[in-house]
Amino acid sequence: MVTTGTSWSSGPLAAGQATSFGLRAIDQQGGEEKNLDCAVTIELDPFGGDITARPKSPVSGLRAVALAGGQARVEWTYPAEGPAPTSCEVMLSGAPVGSVPEAAGMPYGGYSFGVAGLSDGSIYTLTVVPSNGWGSGPPTSVTVIGNATGPAAVDGLSAAVIV
Repeated sequence: MVTTGTSWSSGPLAAGQATSFGLRAIDQQGGEEKNLDCAVTIELDPFGGDITARPKSPVSGLRAVALAGGQARVEWTYPAEGPAPTSCEVMLSGAPVGSVPEAAGMPYGGYSFGVAGLSDGSIYTLTVVPSNGWGSGPPTSVTVIGNATGPAAVDGLSAAVIV
């Protein structure tokens, strides 16, 4: 699409997709620059809502580790691209248990949160919901089995020399 004005409107964008636009300058004789002067991508959810600036899911490295004493630790990282979260809500089987601010991240964008009060052998779902000023990103969940008793005592060790 070429326009000589300073504004342009697109037709309706497809819901559930990302659409990218680019802008190049042209002179009065129609000579177009080869470089792209600016670009924007707009991402719409399946209902047509703009989710471009919402944080993405913490899909990379999401895991839960059961700890002795009925505790667990959930850990995750964020993708380097896209909008960053300013906080994350952590839910235990659907109930909020706490929030982790972005500044509490470990090196390289890793985060962790501890929960307590898990019953031995019970299955729990830990869910992380990222959010920022534009809204909440999609939740990501992982399951963990409570371990209130911890490991049994070691009753012997043996070693062998391998040459």
